[in-house]
Amino acid sequence: MSKLTRSYGWEIGSQLCTRDGRKCGNAVIVEPVILTLRRSAAWTVITDAGNEMTLTEPELQELFYFPTQKMDLQTAPGYVKWMLGRNKPTYDGREVQ
Repeated sequence: MSKLTRSYGWEIGSQLCTRDGRKCGNAVIVEPVILTLRRSAAWTVITDAGNEMTLTEPELQELFYFPTQKMDLQTAPGYVKWMLGRNKPTYDGREVQ
């Protein structure tokens, strides 16, 4: 079980509760990103299903309620799936089985 602590906004570990489950599920912020061409900040977000999204603050506000809790990333539902998928060995652009 994940230990939750207070979140003070859009930060690493913030637990994101979806506004509309038809668009995407609950998620967690895993890392900040700088969008050079847009000259703005964004965050890498992983859904409970393990899908990765890069979202700006307006996009976060549209999809999720403002976070009030942070969670340990190691226990986030989609984080392990995402990390395993991210570290799969590949050969010539194809995934090795």
